[in-house]
Amino acid sequence: MLHERQTRWTRSAAAALCLMMSGAALGQWSQIHRLTADDAEDLDFFGSSVSVSGAIAVVGARLDDDACPDNPYCDSGAAYVFDATTGEQLHKLTADDAEGGDWFGSSVCVSGDIIVVGACGDNVATGCAYVFDSTTGEQLHALLANDGAVEDWFGASVFVSGNIIVIGADSDDDAGAYSGAAYVFDATTGEQLHKLTAVDASLGDFFGVSVSLSANTIAVGATGDDQAGENAGAAYVFDATTGEQLHKLTAVDGEEDDWFGASVSVSGSTVVVGAHCDDHEVTDAGAAYVFDATTGEQLYKLTAHDPELEDYFGLSVAIHGDTVVVGALYDDAAWPEDPVCDSGAAYVFDASTGQQIKKLTANDGACGDYFGLSVFVRGEFMAIGAPWGDVEEYEPGAAYIFSTSNSCPADFDGNGVVNTADLLHLLGCWATGCGDVNGDGTTNTADLLELLGAWGECP
Repeated sequence: MLHERQTRWTRSAAAALCLMMSGAALGQWSQIHRLTADDAEDLDFFGSSVSVSGAIAVVGARLDDDACPDNPYCDSGAAYVFDATTGEQLHKLTADDAEGGDWFGSSVCVSGDIIVVGACGDNVATGCAYVFDSTTGEQLHALLANDGAVEDWFGASVFVSGNIIVIGADSDDDAGAYSGAAYVFDATTGEQLHKLTAVDASLGDFFGVSVSLSANTIAVGATGDDQAGENAGAAYVFDATTGEQLHKLTAVDGEEDDWFGASVSVSGSTVVVGAHCDDHEVTDAGAAYVFDATTGEQLYKLTAHDPELEDYFGLSVAIHGDTVVVGALYDDAAWPEDPVCDSGAAYVFDASTGQQIKKLTANDGACGDYFGLSVFVRGEFMAIGAPWGDVEEYEPGAAYIFSTSNSCPADFDGNGVVNTADLLHLLGCWATGCGDVNGDGTTNTADLLELLGAWGECP
């Protein structure tokens, strides 16, 4: 989540060959659907949060106005459930006690038949999180912190895995204003199990701005931690069963105002942490770091192969197995000549080697879409949000589903045939990422040859 309180070259041929070979090993990610709400309205911020599990995708639209439709600034919020395989909308989720300013959908997560939606603005930003059945869309629980207070922002981040739910409240003040906390709940009963705080918690840490969970491992981001400099940031690893803090993670090269911890994701024994204001090569290009969750050891620093000023690479991260995806919402892929295009991009890495595999952009990417503000990957599906994506003359937002199962990456419009329309799309994307067929991050002659070789019906 892009918290409103926070501020806003190419490698050698040998390295490129290595990346292409790694990409082949991990599978070829390609876009299969563009998701929009069936009742989309301007500035709904659809795509501000995304999640996927099995064939279910969930997209948050925290500025939706259902609770007070006559007020265009109601911002009660909503979340939408889709079939990731077909792109069909299945449910629209709203809270049974929805009110203006709730920001329901500010965070979302799905695991199996459980969906959790954060509404961090509920009750004067005390915050709430709601649990739904992904099959029926029925609301099961409304979760509240047992010590919730005004402006705690409980629900700023949420994550569910199996029967455990973790919810961030990054402005909880147990250790001073905005020190932050995270809460662990039982998804079946709605019972609060633990309140997590950092052993060294202090004023302005924003602990809980991001949370993640895998098996028995919880990761929590704290962008305002000052161990490596003011707002350098940190992340913490906890045991989900006991609530015990296991490790504090900081970047080996952490510096002031890196905002390390703005995003976290954990899969198995691997934790990925984003630091979107890291100054890799240029100011605020951003970075992400890979850690061993068991030992707390930093394994890799991930950076884009084409870093640019204020790309914010790392504002969103996700990992599943060996696949890491990192969002860079201010990347200018749709119009590289415009340094403030902000169409956005996402980068795929191999978690076991740290190698970049592919740069992803929307097939219809345009300046100001902020593609990559939210990312999520699990299994064969990846979801990426673009909360200012266009629909005709409006900007209600969009989300994109990518898959490794697409055997026809040159079919840009998804109609099952590679034809003149796909050729024109590729030519219109020349030298950018939106017509990339072979996974090397740009559109060039190699992609053109692959498209021509795939001409006709997809297999």
